[in-house]
Amino acid sequence: DDLLPNIEAAEEGDGGLRISRSSLAGYDSECLRVLWPALAARARVVMDRRGTHRAAEFTIRGATGGAIQLSGGVEIVMGRDDMLLRRWRSAQNEARA
Repeated sequence: DDLLPNIEAAEEGDGGLRISRSSLAGYDSECLRVLWPALAARARVVMDRRGTHRAAEFTIRGATGGAIQLSGGVEIVMGRDDMLLRRWRSAQNEARA
């Protein structure tokens, strides 16, 4: 929790959380495995151990435009300047939007 004030994150209208990539830069995998569950909690998401590990690795090695799916219907999408943690949108939901 002491590190969270240093992380730029904004809640989205749909319940997602947009996190600045630059504010996560420089953290190693171990630190990111502590940060991600705390960030996810702000979006009312509970991350399991495997999802926490995947999110940390994706933060370090992910490419712009990439995405990973986590358990519970959640995904993290990598943008140029930010990462978006949100409920996964199925093709059916996209068609309705």
